[in-house]
Amino acid sequence: MQVWIEAAEGGASADLEEFYGWLIQTREVSRVAQVGRERRGPAGAMSVGDVITMSTEVGGAFAALVGAFAAWRQARATARTPAPPLSITVQSGATIILHTGSPQEAAALLVAVATSAPAGTDTGIPPAAGGPQRAATAPDPDSGFRPVA
Repeated sequence: MQVWIEAAEGGASADLEEFYGWLIQTREVSRVAQVGRERRGPAGAMSVGDVITMSTEVGGAFAALVGAFAAWRQARATARTPAPPLSITVQSGATIILHTGSPQEAAALLVAVATSAPAGTDTGIPPAAGGPQRAATAPDPDSGFRPVA
C-alpha cells in the first residue's frame, strides 16, 4: 500500500521537508515502511507540489505515521510555530487531513487504507467481526485504540 503526503491548508514546502526528516527518523515507521519524496518542481529543496511517499505492507505503519505527525505537531507547538495540517491520499484517491494526530484521525486513515486495498490484499488491519476481509468502519473511539507515538 502506498500513500502520498502533502502540506495542506497553508502549509509550506519547508514544513513538508521538516516532517519528512521527522518521519524518516521515527523508528516505528522506518522499520516497516519505505519513505521517500517525489519531486515535482526544480531540483534542490522541496517545492510547492512535492510530496512525501510512504509504502508498506504493514497496516500498523499508518497508525505510526499518525503518531509521528502528532509528536511532530507537539514539538513544533512548544518550539516555535504550530504545525500545519497534512493531507494524506491513499491509493483509491481518498484523502484524509491530519489536523491533530488524534485517534479518530488514525482510525479514519486506517479505514481509508483498508478500503482502498484490492480484494484479497493483506493490509495488516484486522477485519471487522463477522465482516469482510477488510474493515469497513472505523474502530470505536472508546475501544482504547491509540496511535503509536
